[in-house]
Amino acid sequence: MIVDRLGPCIHAPATELCRKSAILCCRLASSRSRLHRENEAMTTTGRVLVWVVLLSTLLVARESLSQPIGIVALGDSNTAGFGIGRDQAFPAHLERMLRATGHDVQVWNAGVAGDTFENMLARLDRYVPEGMKIVILQGGYNDQLRRNNPAWIAGYIQAIVSRLRARQIDVVLCGLFYPDWDKVAIAVAEYYGAIFVDGSSCYGSGYRSFDGLHMNAYGHQVVATRLFPVLEKLVSATEQAAKAQADVPNPVPPVTAARSRPKRIERQGQSVPR
Repeated sequence: MIVDRLGPCIHAPATELCRKSAILCCRLASSRSRLHRENEAMTTTGRVLVWVVLLSTLLVARESLSQPIGIVALGDSNTAGFGIGRDQAFPAHLERMLRATGHDVQVWNAGVAGDTFENMLARLDRYVPEGMKIVILQGGYNDQLRRNNPAWIAGYIQAIVSRLRARQIDVVLCGLFYPDWDKVAIAVAEYYGAIFVDGSSCYGSGYRSFDGLHMNAYGHQVVATRLFPVLEKLVSATEQAAKAQADVPNPVPPVTAARSRPKRIERQGQSVPR
């Protein structure tokens, strides 16, 4: 206590020296008390900040894990659900089927009637924004109908797949119902690490609507059922990768399957332009 620090001066005659000593001791005690309170306040503030940062990190990580897996169905009128509406088209069926099996997904229908691979390439970044994980690529009929240059068609397919794979997006490439074109699609899929599926997986030719060209409602259900195993496998892999990445403090970004200098893919003796 202060009395103990003053010692004999507190009981001695009131000399000027004792008075000054008392004042200095009182000031010293007051200063130490103030510093102690400030240190406690700073320690408490530091602890609060640490907890705020920790909770914020946990909330952000939890939010990232709770984001649905984005899937885009990029195609023409058969993807869009011409004649039956988007809610009955195969992308909507796929979303319902995947969710029913416990997968948190959102499937976007990016089908446009009359679209070609050239148009799909032109709108690729707008219709497949950042954050998407899987793309189903379906088309080819309108390219054939318009008699577009085969070499350029193959080049558009290659450009779409390569750009998506460069963004680490899984691609399901639908067959084109023509053996020569399927050879091109298979070569592109193998080279860039995409998944090629037979054309019947994306188009039910036995379930056509009144116009004899587009699928009816049941045909879209059939296509969704055929595509479901492929999509579920990709979605499960994406979920496992996201969980593993959340458990690693400094995750290493995965290496894309796309290569910096793709080889030239040949079709019937014609070179596909780079």
